[in-house]
Amino acid sequence: MRSSISRISWVSAVNTIAYAKKEAREDAFAFGIAKGGRKKAIEIALSFKKMGTPIADIAEGTGVSIEELRRTLRSKIEKLNNWLDIIYKSIAAIWIFSDGCFC
Repeated sequence: MRSSISRISWVSAVNTIAYAKKEAREDAFAFGIAKGGRKKAIEIALSFKKMGTPIADIAEGTGVSIEELRRTLRSKIEKLNNWLDIIYKSIAAIWIFSDGCFC
């Protein structure tokens, strides 16, 4: 039979683990909310950039730094250029294999 001391330490350990899980869950939830909010702010900033709003005004209004906006824009441009490169190479390959005729 277990002594009362081991029961108390076992209950204490279980309570500590439950508390740690609760804290971790709350921290993860808060992190997810913050990350989602940041992502939404960047999406809004990109929409304003498409409308022609100056980048300094966008940064001030959204709370996203000018450098982060520029980095995001460069990343999107690089992805677009990569897709365009793939499309151009695909068209060239089709052209070559079809002997220059899209019949």
